[in-house]
This record gives sequence, C-alpha cells and structure tokens, in this order.
Amino acid sequence: MTSRPTLVICMGVSGSGKSTVAKTLSATCDIALLDADMYHSEANKALMRRGVALTNEQRIPWMLKVCDALREVSADNAHCVLAHSALQRQHRDQLRATGFDTLFVWLDGDKPLIEQRMQARSGHFMPAKLLDTQYATLQLPDDEADVIALNVADTPQQLASQIVAKVDALQVLARESA
Repeated sequence: MTSRPTLVICMGVSGSGKSTVAKTLSATCDIALLDADMYHSEANKALMRRGVALTNEQRIPWMLKVCDALREVSADNAHCVLAHSALQRQHRDQLRATGFDTLFVWLDGDKPLIEQRMQARSGHFMPAKLLDTQYATLQLPDDEADVIALNVADTPQQLASQIVAKVDALQVLARESA
C-alpha cells in the first residue's frame, strides 16, 4: 500500500454516471465518498437549472470548497472517491494537489446515451440542454498518465470492479470489506 491515501475521481460530462459509479465504488471498498455537486452554491445551481453554463470565475469558489473537503479527508489519511466533472486540466491539477495518490477515471461514452440518461433523471439541476457546453468545456485528458478511460455503457458495478482492478490500495480494501 502507498504511504499516501488513494483518491479516485470519477470524472466526465454531466450524465456520464459519476455519482452512481462513485457511490458504488465507495460501498464496494468502504471508503469515503464526496460528490462535488454538493459544493456548488445555490446561485450556481440556479443558473444551471435555467440552462446557463458556469464561467470559470463562477467555478472558483466551488473548486476551493471541493479541494478543502478533500484536504480534510487526506489529513485523516483516508482513502476517498470523488464524483467531479474535472472537465478542465486546471481543475484536475487542483485536485491532484490535495494530498492523495490520485487516479482519474474518465467515464466516456456515446453522447446519445449520456443525453438519454440526462433526460431520464429527475430533480438534478443540470439540464440536458447544457450537455453540448460540457463537451465544449472538456479538455481531453489523453496525455495525463493518471487518467484511465472507461465506457459508460458498462454497469456501475462493472465499472467499480474495473477501477478496483487498477488500484492496488483499493484491491486490498475490497477484499477486506467482502
């Protein structure tokens, strides 16, 4: 096991299954779970509900809150899984600096499938009409060694199993919680 705790970040556009996969992985390995959506201000959520994409300036306080929460978990030397869009390299770099050994899991897949999922869910502040802005914001993580891509067409349990297979520290935790 590494000397620093492990952070797995389920990243991708809205509707890719970040929260669902993160919850499944958290339960599988019995580790802390954070969802970046919980750190958005009500004002930002209201903007998104109205179909207005956030600017980078509007994302700054959100990112600071997420990173502060991660540092608290890291200070306890606890493993963690985070659901976070992490669409921009600058945000991924901020998350890398929170005291963890980090793995980004890019939940990638066909836009029609993701759009269908967004339209089927209820009660979420991010409407399907903002999906194009999510793709426009996405800076592909192709050259980042700590990013793996998984297909969103797989079930959350299949995706969690694939993640566990890639992370030594999580393999140990999954065996212990079985």
